Amino acid sequence: MYMKWPKRSYLFPLVSGIACLLFMSGCLKPSEFITDRIGIALAPRNNNWGAAVSKFGTVKAASYSLPYYLANAQSSSTLTDSASQRAQLINMAYPEENPCRVIILSPVGQDARSLDTILKAQIPLIFFERAVENVEYAYLVTGDNEQAGQQAATFIQDTLGATPPHVLILEAADTDYQIRIRAFRTQLGTSTIDSLVNTPTKAAGKAMMLSVLESEGAEAINAVYTADDDLALGVLEALNEQLNTTVKVVVGCGGEQKLLDLIQSDNTRAIATTRYAPEMIQSCVEMAYRIAILGETPDQKEEHHPSVLIDRSNLAEYLDPESYY
Repeated sequence: MYMKWPKRSYLFPLVSGIACLLFMSGCLKPSEFITDRIGIALAPRNNNWGAAVSKFGTVKAASYSLPYYLANAQSSSTLTDSASQRAQLINMAYPEENPCRVIILSPVGQDARSLDTILKAQIPLIFFERAVENVEYAYLVTGDNEQAGQQAATFIQDTLGATPPHVLILEAADTDYQIRIRAFRTQLGTSTIDSLVNTPTKAAGKAMMLSVLESEGAEAINAVYTADDDLALGVLEALNEQLNTTVKVVVGCGGEQKLLDLIQSDNTRAIATTRYAPEMIQSCVEMAYRIAILGETPDQKEEHHPSVLIDRSNLAEYLDPESYY
């Protein structure tokens, strides 16, 4: 048994052709490869909102039969979230095969310098939630975090009426949370009690609320702003377990159906949230499809989604038992 080689007259052109293809592929920039794949580089998937973004993004890509590379920034013993995301972006732009034609990026600690490699690859960037300063982008999709914070403060003021607000804020280090909270404080116009949580989860919200309730002066707190629905769910669970009646108002952010259900059913206090829809990622994927597959250039480069305060007055518009958000 042996392999029969091509005759010599065919061998040279065959070897030459393969060598030529290898040489050409080595010289091509990632943006010049023939590929339909898009990259979706997101923030850490550390709560239900982050999980919903990933889900909405991949389902939308699948609806276009669009191959994708999904990656959530994730710290480890050797990498921070931002370093993890930089490594993921390199893998999207410079894999051994099938580099991404467009990259959707929810930036975590990135700046113009850290994105330089991606920009040199001439891969269009679509920013989700926020842009990176001094970085050119193909498209930007954002929610209105300032408006969300302002609406939350106004709801607390209107609900409490003549009673002075004594507000506990549960905050996380994420950029969007900080924008909401700054706007909230400005709109509220009074001092607040601030507690920092490491991750915006229900468990973290419950633990922090239980800790605060045991502290001196907790009986003065009549409102809680979490800037996140998962945190709000934990806060409400803690308040109910402790049979607390001094907290009259709790406001989250996102639009999670579990919190909407409590807006409807909780008769102990007023609950609200501000809509910050994870479905916004679908606009990014649609634009990636139009750029990568249809070859279109968007007429407008930005898409802004306003915040909507959801309470009992408009709850029926947003209740959906078939959806998580």
